[in-house]
Amino acid sequence: MKIALIAHNNKKQELLNIAQQYSQVLKKQELFSTKQTGMEIHKIGISDIKLFKSGPEGGDIEVANMILKHDLDVLLFLIDPLSSHPHENDIQMLVRISNLHNVVFATNSATARVVLNSLQKHC
Repeated sequence: MKIALIAHNNKKQELLNIAQQYSQVLKKQELFSTKQTGMEIHKIGISDIKLFKSGPEGGDIEVANMILKHDLDVLLFLIDPLSSHPHENDIQMLVRISNLHNVVFATNSATARVVLNSLQKHC
């Protein structure tokens, strides 16, 4: 499966904890991430991950392009609902496009874990 992993700054540690916990299942997938998040994931031992630009620099749009091409199966994007984001429109575009194209989309750690648990059972 093709999975994109993204997290806002205040949610990066949560995503890293999840990635570490589910590293065995993630290593069997084709992974994508925005730049900063992907570099952090790389540090915990998941090295085979394609990096896009950072979210505010167009990384969210690169992920959206994958969705539009039907080239992404799962989007794990831990969104920080308590912070404002200069690229809020890009985030909302990802929500809309994911819903439109029926992409599995987790915006919090509980949902991300349910998705990964499901993948773990099927791998």
